[in-house]
Amino acid sequence: MEELPDLIARHIDPPPVYLEGWDDQPSAAFLEGVALFNAGQFYKQHDVFEALWMADQRPIRDLYQGVLQIGVSFHQVEEGNYRGAVKMLRRGLLHLRTMPPVCQTLDVARLRLEARAVHDDIIALGPDRLGSTIWRSCDR
Repeated sequence: MEELPDLIARHIDPPPVYLEGWDDQPSAAFLEGVALFNAGQFYKQHDVFEALWMADQRPIRDLYQGVLQIGVSFHQVEEGNYRGAVKMLRRGLLHLRTMPPVCQTLDVARLRLEARAVHDDIIALGPDRLGSTIWRSCDR
């Protein structure tokens, strides 16, 4: 019983896993995908990160898939697809869960934090208000 709080804490906030490639210099394609994501071009960023994910067979591919899925979730929000947005956010966050705070120069810790905040906002809005001006006026 004494170990239960530590066990729960490690499960909720697991320590980072430094996968092969976490400290690689980012490729031009990776930087392009990040730029598209940051510009709100979530549909286009999908193609870039999907190509990276398919080409890299190392476990670091979870980084690409996680960013891809979070971007897809934001596209789903723009389309008013509540269920798709929640599902993809949760999947993306799972892929990034044990990534180091910074991977290939990407601030993964910040992305996780902000994506979780968006998730919580979407849940608070609910499916009926997702497409409203409330969401569209929020900063991403």
